[in-house]
Amino acid sequence: MKKITSYVFIILLITLGSILIFNTQITNWVIDFLSNRAYQTKITSSNQDTTTFNYKSVKPVSSYSVAMQALKPHSDGLIAKINIPAVDIKLPIFYGLSNRNLIRGVGTMKRHQKLGKGNYAIAGHYMTSSGVLFSPLANVHFGEKIYLINRHYQYIYRITGKSIIHNYQIGVIKNIPQANYKFNPNKPGIFQWQSVDDVFLMVVD
Repeated sequence: MKKITSYVFIILLITLGSILIFNTQITNWVIDFLSNRAYQTKITSSNQDTTTFNYKSVKPVSSYSVAMQALKPHSDGLIAKINIPAVDIKLPIFYGLSNRNLIRGVGTMKRHQKLGKGNYAIAGHYMTSSGVLFSPLANVHFGEKIYLINRHYQYIYRITGKSIIHNYQIGVIKNIPQANYKFNPNKPGIFQWQSVDDVFLMVVD
């Protein structure tokens, strides 16, 4: 009996160890699956009122939140798509900064912003070196192109600069006369290095 108990205990330890080792990989795979599926859907939604733009409510991605999204998938809310061919980014753009949106893709940061007019600010999680969501953004270079697509038009931007800013410098998402800012992932976890206080600002024209 003791030998059987020992075997069961060893099997449980191996199973638990495997889950802990592969947990991150599984989570990233599910995120990639959800975002790819959302990207392939048709853009049918317009801006909605029932959402949040409070960046302080954004939570880090966890295995639990991803699992809940996978168990209760949502295909609504797709208002546009972003494509950066140079780093193989293809993500759906949703209206607002709900955690549900940011697990599947990226969200808009301002309520009444419009593509092609002023500062079009979007936010998405940076998943360290996993390659999902905005992770490849670290590898963009000047001159590379960004494509934003909505139901009616495709907008092409060219990267002219990039820099890291503090997470509370949210003023950069505002429309500034004669400024060239039109694309801006700006929020802790959207593009972070070792510190969550550092975020990435990409300026394009």
